Amino acid sequence: MSEPLLVKVGGSLRGAETLLDELASYPGPLVLVHGGGPEIGAWLTRLGLESRFEGGLRVTPPEHMEVVEVEVGLLLDLLEKGYTPLLAPIALDEEGPLNVNADTAASAVAGALGWPALFLTDVPGVLRNPKDPTTRFPHLTPKEVDDLKAQGILQGGMIPKVEAALNALRAGAPWAAIAQGERGVVAGVLQGERGTRFTL
Repeated sequence: MSEPLLVKVGGSLRGAETLLDELASYPGPLVLVHGGGPEIGAWLTRLGLESRFEGGLRVTPPEHMEVVEVEVGLLLDLLEKGYTPLLAPIALDEEGPLNVNADTAASAVAGALGWPALFLTDVPGVLRNPKDPTTRFPHLTPKEVDDLKAQGILQGGMIPKVEAALNALRAGAPWAAIAQGERGVVAGVLQGERGTRFTL
């Protein structure tokens, strides 16, 4: 059996049927977390509401909350029974539902399970030049990430993705990766041929 894996599928990848087929045939335990950024943005625009971002994250009034606890018992029960849990980034507090950033939720769940985390997006990984996919960094450490931030290479929406990958490591994931959600991505990442892998 293959190693367990948590996969966060970005909202921009909805409709990628071949990717979903690949995930469905993954031979190991799998947990999926989905995001909905582009769809949320489209609905806000339709409703005439402003979509505001700070540090690459959508500002969701009234406040942005951190994940403080993950109850893994139900996930483990579902996995033991052969199910593949699909998690939406919604949480509850005493006052009602909260919209949690999907990358943040994925990193917390991966850390709580102690599983590797794969963040799928619409770019091939962390790139030195965002317009040139051949400038992909195959591997990064937290120190190297800090250096890339200081040099201004790491910017925009990639910053929260990288932070989520590093947070997964700090929370207990053995490794994390960011890769483009396309055919063959899971095998490519596991073999070190695609995406950017992060380790401590």
